[in-house]
Amino acid sequence: SPGRLLRVRLGRQGSHELGRPTPEWAPSAITTSGPPAHEAPFGAASLRRATVLHMSAVHDVHVSNRAWIVDLARGLDDAGWARPTLCEGWDVEDLVAHLVARERHPIAAAGIVVPALHSMHERAMATEAAKGRGALLERLASGPPLGRMPVVANLVDWANALEFWIHAEDVARGGLAIERAAPDGATAATLWRILTRTARFNFRSVHTAGTLAIADT
Repeated sequence: SPGRLLRVRLGRQGSHELGRPTPEWAPSAITTSGPPAHEAPFGAASLRRATVLHMSAVHDVHVSNRAWIVDLARGLDDAGWARPTLCEGWDVEDLVAHLVARERHPIAAAGIVVPALHSMHERAMATEAAKGRGALLERLASGPPLGRMPVVANLVDWANALEFWIHAEDVARGGLAIERAAPDGATAATLWRILTRTARFNFRSVHTAGTLAIADT
């Protein structure tokens, strides 16, 4: 169906669509600079307030999507846990085990991005899954062991907000075919702000020059 698509233009490789049509809530333009030119620059106090508000929004996105996955999984029967997700080759149980493993086995979690360590991450997933679904969900609900320490709480929220939103969508849009409500304006803005600040890492394997654009089709 017609809709706005997220496209990556990579030199001679052409234009590539990333996943599904971009949802209607996605902004038509992404800005990463400071306040508009006609506004006065942030003072130190204003910047601190803006940072606190932003991190509060990031925290809300993180914990709400973590809770959504936990609550959904708790209500699934065996067939539900075996439903495929949008993560190719993973069912719901695999995805929950992945989320727990990346928080409880930080060294093994490097296998998510380092091919040579991929088997280590798979073993960590198997270790967590072997503890049973109840234990998996308890560990997922409680979050990472150090997540409540003030010094790392913001980092945990930042690392998990987009991750858990994406994986909640992976579960919902897979074999369970659940239609989640579109995020509100504040949530959408938070997600896109995180995305623009992590794009360099997320596209680190792309070695050709190009542009990332949202196009109307």
